[in-house]
Amino acid sequence: MSASGGTKAIVAALSANLAIAVAKFVAFLFSGSS
Repeated sequence: MSASGGTKAIVAALSANLAIAVAKFVAFLFSGSS
């Protein structure tokens, strides 16, 4: 089991979660301000 491969998978998962959270927050701001 390669550490770099596992780390890359973890970073990819965290990045995806962060992107979804940011997208939801931006959508909330736009829907709340309009």
